[in-house]
Amino acid sequence: MSSFNNNSNPAILSSEEGLEYIQSLSRTTGGGSARQHKLLLDPTQFLAIGGLDHIRVAAQGIKQALEKNSVSLNDTFDFFTNNGLSYIEDAYRKIHSITADTKLSPALVWERKHPEVRNQLTITSELMTSGSRRYYTIETRSHYVSGNVIVENGSHDLKAGVDRFNRLYVRNDGSYYFQKTIDSPQVEVYLADASIFDDCYAYVLSTGAVERYNEMLFNIPQATLEEASDYGKQMVFYTVYQQLMPYIQESITAVNAASEALVN
Repeated sequence: MSSFNNNSNPAILSSEEGLEYIQSLSRTTGGGSARQHKLLLDPTQFLAIGGLDHIRVAAQGIKQALEKNSVSLNDTFDFFTNNGLSYIEDAYRKIHSITADTKLSPALVWERKHPEVRNQLTITSELMTSGSRRYYTIETRSHYVSGNVIVENGSHDLKAGVDRFNRLYVRNDGSYYFQKTIDSPQVEVYLADASIFDDCYAYVLSTGAVERYNEMLFNIPQATLEEASDYGKQMVFYTVYQQLMPYIQESITAVNAASEALVN
């Protein structure tokens, strides 16, 4: 159930607390044909234009899922891998390094593949065993946040730069991982309470941030956008974000005030 209504500011960790929490996780390194959508904004960028750091949202979701410590048939979670969390951390630092006077450069671009969608999984079985391994069967889906389009992935191997798996393995310590075959690397998985992103997504929509972003996108000189697009969608985002900063600061102030009120 959502923890606040859609017209309220989201009750989540501060950015500093979110970064600290994500970094505190034990992030070990393990070694289909759905419709394609041209994304204007990935989840990190979408939240940012509404004054929300994805690091806060991800941390709150993971923290809440761990505190509930409950996985049951038909439950749906957001999920993150180490690569996805690393991108969120990197984007957090870069977004907060930008001022009105910053000369944007290609150094802002994250060059590795990263999830361009909100990734979710649904538990489709009770806990099962295979030899010494325990697992749930799962179905995954991609939420393209800009257009609010959801694509069921089924058993497709690769979508939006992320490997897809149909089993969620459970270690003895309660942590999770994906693995294609017994000999392939384990991919660390962090489950997150989906209601946190749901609420934050609704909040961003309620602020008019998407409309402001699109309006600014069309008002920036074509030559500027073409130069940015030479380095990909991330540079286009940073170019528009820089112009939106006065509006975004108002949202940041409102969100932080709501979070502070919750603590006090």
